[in-house]
Amino acid sequence: FNLEKYLWPAKIIDANLPTWIIPIKAFWAKDLFDEELANNWLFGSKTELALKRELVFYRSKRGLKPGVIGRIIWYVSNDESFPYGTTKVIKACSRLDEVIVDKPEKLYRQFRNLGVYKLEDLIKITNNKPNEDIMAIRFSDTQIFTNNLTLKQLQDILKKRTTVQGLFKITPDEFAQIYEKAT
Repeated sequence: FNLEKYLWPAKIIDANLPTWIIPIKAFWAKDLFDEELANNWLFGSKTELALKRELVFYRSKRGLKPGVIGRIIWYVSNDESFPYGTTKVIKACSRLDEVIVDKPEKLYRQFRNLGVYKLEDLIKITNNKPNEDIMAIRFSDTQIFTNNLTLKQLQDILKKRTTVQGLFKITPDEFAQIYEKAT
């Protein structure tokens, strides 16, 4: 993990690093890392975030355990307001630096400078129950892939018809195949 940090953007393909595919809505991806989506959005993106090396993404508390590190493969989920081919694809890879589970307001105060969500957005993740926990995923060194991988290409690599509704872990071999096809 530390070696990849120093060799960035290089990846050590045979490293046994935990890797998860995480779906992200195109609306959030355009601000966090996806210049292609930002260029297709009427109002562009938040350029101050695009220039940061480290960012935070929020989601429901299910799927990852606090303290875990590894890699993230970003799957930009379907959104009809963006051009065909810019969503429903694997777009990028990041280093997963930290997972924290806590109340929306506390996470917002801790990470508001590293994310695009407003406090109201975080509370929506809990179905408007502000005392419920959510997850903050701190990530860094995002590498935008040269080639987007479609859902069909991902299914071929995984050897199963899957949809990317929630995050899931992949094997080192699956990561290597995704990375090879995408770069």
